Amino acid sequence: MDDDDDVGSGQAPLGQRRAVLDTYRSIRLAIVLLVVLLAAAVVAQAVAAGCWQTSLSAYYWTAAHSVFVAVLCGIGMCLLVYKGSSPVEDAVLDFSGFLAFVVAMVPTGRERICGGPSLPPEYVAADGVRNNVLAVLVAGAVAQAVHLVVAARGRARPAPDAAARWARAVGWLVVAVGAVVFFTDPQRLITSGHNAAAPTMFVGVILVVWINARQARRARERAAYATTYRTIAVAMGVTLVVIGLLRFVVVPAWDHAVIVVEALLVAEFAAFWLVQTAELWHVVDRRDLMPAARHSAGEPRP
Repeated sequence: MDDDDDVGSGQAPLGQRRAVLDTYRSIRLAIVLLVVLLAAAVVAQAVAAGCWQTSLSAYYWTAAHSVFVAVLCGIGMCLLVYKGSSPVEDAVLDFSGFLAFVVAMVPTGRERICGGPSLPPEYVAADGVRNNVLAVLVAGAVAQAVHLVVAARGRARPAPDAAARWARAVGWLVVAVGAVVFFTDPQRLITSGHNAAAPTMFVGVILVVWINARQARRARERAAYATTYRTIAVAMGVTLVVIGLLRFVVVPAWDHAVIVVEALLVAEFAAFWLVQTAELWHVVDRRDLMPAARHSAGEPRP
């Protein structure tokens, strides 16, 4: 299919449509590059140390600290600004993106550094957690307020379906519980926040991959992509379960079980965005590929 035909298929002029398309391509690829950035920092630290920490999260405390925090914040922002192909996908992306900031700002407990440069022993993360989580909550509240104002003043859009409303309700409930814990028992958030937010974030990502599988199944000539997305979603779900089983049941004495499975999970996450980049290279989102109608009725497109 000709690139110009796809790019110019919307209501906007060709140049504007191409700019939107290039932005979507860049966001998808940026997520993959951020994963590469994290991998490079972790490997460089491991080479310098001559050993591996027991989890990716433990690299918060090493010389990879800045990259670890920056990558999670970068991925979180990409997920937040990326508009999904359906209201429910967009809701889950927003939820996962917000949690990525929490994972970045609330570290896991400090383990023994096996070798190489690290944060000084006197570094106290708790003070930063209180400040930074408050900043995330304030920014999230402002972003939601701006969203509501823009939506109220924008062109009419169809109401979100029941699945999207449920997804947003569950997301807000989780965020609200976290906010209550932060203000009433901040120490609990400091000690448990990372371990709660990280798997929950990945559950959201798995849902996004599964939603893409369902959408691709309905899109024209996308059956192979639907199968690939289902495979990635199942692999991520199994990987997430295996982390818990290895860590607490099967081989609790295997110190590096978590980092091995986490590495697989991150690789699967990157694989999803690579596949989606390839599938949607010539379109803004999958609604352009639906056979019944290019776009949802009454919904303006870029």
